Amino acid sequence: MHTHSHYRPGGKVILPAGSSINPASLSVLSVNEVSKVMDGQYKMDSLSPRNANDEALMMRYNYPGNENGDISAQSTAIALLMNMPAVQTLTEQAKLSLIKNIASSPDFTSLVGQISTNLMSGRELLDSTNKELLNAFIKLAVTASNLRRDGVFEQPILIHKAGNNVVFTNNGVAAYYWVGIYKDGNKITSFSIEAAKLISSSPQDFAMDAVDLFGGPPSVTYVLKENGEYQIYIRSGRKLDNLVESRLALVQN
Repeated sequence: MHTHSHYRPGGKVILPAGSSINPASLSVLSVNEVSKVMDGQYKMDSLSPRNANDEALMMRYNYPGNENGDISAQSTAIALLMNMPAVQTLTEQAKLSLIKNIASSPDFTSLVGQISTNLMSGRELLDSTNKELLNAFIKLAVTASNLRRDGVFEQPILIHKAGNNVVFTNNGVAAYYWVGIYKDGNKITSFSIEAAKLISSSPQDFAMDAVDLFGGPPSVTYVLKENGEYQIYIRSGRKLDNLVESRLALVQN
């Protein structure tokens, strides 16, 4: 006779030293189940410790390569960032690259510090009066957007060609880009693509949609006048070269 066991991943709920929160008073909530915290540990799929008033205190985002299931201030900072709607459009590889790059950012450390301060007092994570935590989160979101602008983990401008129409779309980056279209070494035209507008929602909702794209991603359509080979240059102004588009982008940003 064979017996089958259902694997239930779990981990520790790690509170800052000196926190006023009693771990035994917490439950970890996932989409479809609740696990009480016993001896500082939980056992379930994921992912948000809550107090007796059903207020979220921490979060966790599961991703490949993350070996343990611990929930901490660090895991909460990652989960807040990865729950942004603008991040949902990233490929899985790009999401992993974002986590890797953002974890070494001073802004990430700052947000972790604000979350730890929150936990010391037992304050709800989504407390609408917590301006310091919200501002730290928005600052980290802008840093993530800048990584996207630099093409660290995904193309900042998407190009789609249909017939003679070429559509350039800002891929969720809070920066202007200038596009130069050349043929046979001669410039045909140049134009800018607007920055994606990042807006903050109410502090109470910021864990799920604090930073989102306002009004949809900016795009520009250019119609190629004739057949042939074209050169397309896209510049953000971060790195200057001899192209006028680089200088124009630098001024606009």
